[in-house]
Amino acid sequence: MLSIAVLWMVVNHESALGIVCLRF
Repeated sequence: MLSIAVLWMVVNHESALGIVCLRF
């Protein structure tokens, strides 16, 4: 469960960075 939560947070973080990069 913890590992899944960590992976989910990492994926969300990467996707957020990707959106920011696309905007800028």
